[in-house]
Amino acid sequence: MDHPAIEVLGHSFNNPCQNALNRVKICEVTGFDGDGNADILWRNSNGDTVIWFIKNDAINSSADLGVIATTWTVASTGDFNGDGRRDIFWRNSNGDVVIWFMNSGTIASTGDLGVVASSWNVAGLAGN
Repeated sequence: MDHPAIEVLGHSFNNPCQNALNRVKICEVTGFDGDGNADILWRNSNGDTVIWFIKNDAINSSADLGVIATTWTVASTGDFNGDGRRDIFWRNSNGDVVIWFMNSGTIASTGDLGVVASSWNVAGLAGN
């Protein structure tokens, strides 16, 4: 079966089902820009993190959030500051947890919530 070539994080793949998924994963499908459409948060195995802003079933624009050390993982997303835009809740392998308060593709501010023992996992978010 032929697959159309796609570009993900600056890399072109002729067979995205086979190639892209080995290096890139979707962390979250949610609304980051407050327009009511679902957007896609991507994370490359090298830590590169990108948001695709979707409109009319197509990529309208994107924001490269940079390469984040792979010791950090996206634990969840939610509107933590009530501005109608999703924020990113990160967790480090050392237990540190941080929220990036997002304004579309820009990190407006951050909040360090301290260290949480690795025996605790995010079970869900309320009010989102």
